[in-house]
Formats: sequence, structure tokens, C-alpha cells
Amino acid sequence: MDYASIRLGQFVSRLNSNDLPETVRVKAKLCLLDAVGCLLGGHQTPVGKTISHYAQSIRPMAPSKGVRRGHLDPATSAACHALLINALDYDDIFWKGHPGATVNGAVLSVAPILKSSGQDMIQAIVAGYEVSGRVAMSFGHTSPRKRVHGHGTWQTFGAAAATAKLLGLDPTQTAHALVIAGINAPVPSVMKTVYGESPSMAKNNFASAAHAGVSAAFMAKAGMEGPLDVFEGDTGFWTMAGAEENNAKRLAGALGRHFEITDVGFKAFSCCRIIQACAQAVKEAFGGLEKKTALSDIEMIIAAVPEIACAPPFSTPRPETMWAAQFSVPHAIIATLLKIPPGPQWFTPQTLARAANHPLTNKILLRPRRASQYHGADISLMLGENLLGGASVLIATGEAAVPLSTELLTEKFSRLATPVLTAERTNDAVRAILGLEQAPTPDALVAAIGDALIW
Repeated sequence: MDYASIRLGQFVSRLNSNDLPETVRVKAKLCLLDAVGCLLGGHQTPVGKTISHYAQSIRPMAPSKGVRRGHLDPATSAACHALLINALDYDDIFWKGHPGATVNGAVLSVAPILKSSGQDMIQAIVAGYEVSGRVAMSFGHTSPRKRVHGHGTWQTFGAAAATAKLLGLDPTQTAHALVIAGINAPVPSVMKTVYGESPSMAKNNFASAAHAGVSAAFMAKAGMEGPLDVFEGDTGFWTMAGAEENNAKRLAGALGRHFEITDVGFKAFSCCRIIQACAQAVKEAFGGLEKKTALSDIEMIIAAVPEIACAPPFSTPRPETMWAAQFSVPHAIIATLLKIPPGPQWFTPQTLARAANHPLTNKILLRPRRASQYHGADISLMLGENLLGGASVLIATGEAAVPLSTELLTEKFSRLATPVLTAERTNDAVRAILGLEQAPTPDALVAAIGDALIW
């Protein structure tokens, strides 16, 4: 049978970086750069300490006093990395989800153990984004509002594909790695973890997704097999994931003609993709008035945003946690107006209190805007009935259609990395990632980011 899993397995196993377009190879390095920066930013949040304590508690005990504890297994390591990469909601964006958290989380855990070359890492990253993105985009929904929804569910395949590529699995083994990942993927829980009573630390469930994906590849290497028809039929993975339709051609057709990684973008603001254009419009609107207008002159802010952003959790004016703040339009507006740098500083207790108590928080009016696949936004800064200034952003800078420059992405990385690393090690990390194809092993990158990796 010509199962989708077999075609995807063949594609991943035979993928060669020498055959990839230069734009794809460069994009893979930028994806890793953004993910490592977000991981370092994640370490500066409370969840960073939580994950460090968790990892320490489950490392194998030392056999005797004075002997260091053992390392984590690569699947658990990948789970920790994926959660940290996504902690700030500053990680990459796609048409759906944040594929880089699970793909790069896996690569950062597996490649150093295997001493993979830079070329191997680039191949693995491209493979991970390709399979993960294709599974995501093969899902169809006919209902206007999904009842079952989850990114971690399909992002499991990205971790599995990347790990299978690093392990050098053959096409059949790779196919089995993918299907084992599918049947062990986490349940689609976003409608509870984000759209429930309040967004929570569990959020996108990327830790479980990365763990399942990496484990699946190692299981396949050991000889484990799964149902190769996991994608086919009414009981296929699309049904398990809560989709209502399955596009088989989008899943495994025309492989190699278009690479999913080229549709990946990088965020300029540490908040949900749905809010990116709104934050940018606020920055542009006030930036044009700043020399002649103070914040105290603004009497109302009218934000025309996607309809979904006019309801909780997006409309929450005073989020009490960093997780809720990542999905709050009012918080993003106030944090931007106060010129607080996106990243960990957006979510400190001091920033949450300052934004909650700011007079303008009560003066934000959200209005639904016409639907757009890029979640555009219009901002009007008002004095009474008079318009002080405004801005419209149809496509936020950072989307693949309007990409962040390498210079801006490097600046984002440095801002997130420097508080954790020294300035010298930050520069070393940038050089190691951007020069990845020349690296015989990941040792230079590992030396630069050091203890930020959870092993």
C-alpha cells in the first residue's frame, strides 16, 4: 500500500542538505537561532526554575557520594527544551502552532549526544518542519469554532522526523517512527489549557509532544513498529486530532517542491500570533505622535482586531499570570506603549501590576475587524472624538510574508541571551548557529550556551 507514512518516511530518510535550496538551509539556521534565543529567554521566567528543579529531581542518582548524577534521557531533555522554547510565546509562527519548539527542542537534545554534524542538524530541522507542517495543514475544519484543538498533537511528528533523521533511520524505520509518534501523541488540549478558565503553564503541551516524538524515533531504531496506515481512513490521525477533514495530497503529495519551513515566521513581540499586528500597530501609532503627545493625552484606544481577540482570553484586561498575559490584547497594548522590551520583562510581577493599574487599561475598546489569515489590526488613539493618531498593520513584521531581517533576529537573540550568557558567549552562539554547515559537531554551540541545555 502507498501509505502517507511510507512516502514521508522515504522523503525524510533521503533528504540531503546538498540538494536543498540555499534559502531553505539559511532558514533552518535562523529557526535554530530563534529557538535557542527563546530557550534562553525561557530560563529567565519562573518556569525556567521549575524545569531545572524537575530535571534535577529525575536525573539518575549518583552511584556514590562525590560522583555527578547521570544525564537525562534525550526524550525527557527534549521535553524540557520544548517547554522552555515556548515559555514566552515568543517562538516561531506558522499557519498553525509553533513547530520550532518541538523540532529544535529535539535537535538540541539529540544532536550533541550523537555528535551530529552541522549539515546533519540542518537536514533534521528541515525534515522536522516539513513533516510537522504537512500534518498540520492536512487537517480541515468545517465548523466555525473548533471544539477540539491542539498544536502539540501534530507537532509530535516534527520531533520524530528530526530525531529519525539524526539517527540515520532508513525509510521503513522512519515511517514507523512517525506512526509510533502519532499513536503516542498528546491529546489536543488547547481548548482547555488556553481557552479554558485561564491560560495555564501547560499551554500548548509541547513538552509531551517532544518527548513522544523523540521516543518514537529511538523505538523505531530498536525495531518497534506501528500501524503504517495511521493517517488513512475514518479512524486516521486526523480524526484522533479532532479534525473534520483530511487532505491527503496536502499531507504527502509533491514532496520536495515546496518546503514548509519557508512559511515559518519569527515574532517581534512576546505574545500570541493573533496579537502581533495589534502590538505593532500600537507601536507605530504612538511612535508617530511621541514627540508632541504624552500617554496622558490619550483618552481612548480603539483596537480593531480579529473577532476571536474580542473575547476571552484575548480580551482579559488585567491578566494575573504571565501565561494569561501572553494572550491578553490589553496587556500587549500597554506593555508596548510603556516601551517594555518584549520577552521576560513583559511578564514580571512588576510589569503585570504596572499594566493592570495603568489608567489606559480602562480605556481600551476592542472591536472586531474583518477576518484575515494574517490577523491584521487597526489602532486609533483618541482624544475625545478626535483622532490623535493611528496605524493599520495588515501583516505583522515577522510573518514569513514580511520577514524579520537577520539583523533584527540576531538583535532579538542577543537581548534574550545576554542576561543568561556573557556577551562573548552570546556572540559565540550566534557564530556557531549561522556557521552551522561548517561545523563537524555541535560542540561549539554547546560550549557557547552551556548550562542552558537541560541534560
